[in-house]
Amino acid sequence: MCPEAQRDRSGNCPGGLSVPQWEAVDQAAGWLRSDVASLVRAKLAAGEIHAGEESDAGIMGRGDPVSGDITLMTNTFYGSAFDLGAADLAKLVAHEYRHTTQLTGVSASTAMSIRRSEARMPWRLRPMEIDAEAFACESMLSSARGSTRVPSQLPCR
Repeated sequence: MCPEAQRDRSGNCPGGLSVPQWEAVDQAAGWLRSDVASLVRAKLAAGEIHAGEESDAGIMGRGDPVSGDITLMTNTFYGSAFDLGAADLAKLVAHEYRHTTQLTGVSASTAMSIRRSEARMPWRLRPMEIDAEAFACESMLSSARGSTRVPSQLPCR
């Protein structure tokens, strides 16, 4: 639960999340391996997970490799990402977490080159997306892998 002492004057949790949004991410972390759950919960406590909106309702989240922040969208084809259900949200958060780490240690010019190159590819063929999806599947507890309902490029087995 979002600690009372960490809430802002509006009652929001770190990152500007509402209490139900915070609790959804915290609960979803329970569907992840303990090492990944700890990383997600650390981002949650540090205010590095936010709610946002995207003009493309197919985008469910963004993991920013520069800031390390994760933004979960509230206006997806499936409604709010926070309402997906714990298994789907766990997979989404793990996927976006991986995006925050993929370019660690890479120079800015190399990172921009990689991003430009991938921008020309169909989304499902982008190596960084495939890597993030594989990481998300590997991060989920085996009991959670068959519980996702949101279509994915890489079904977890």
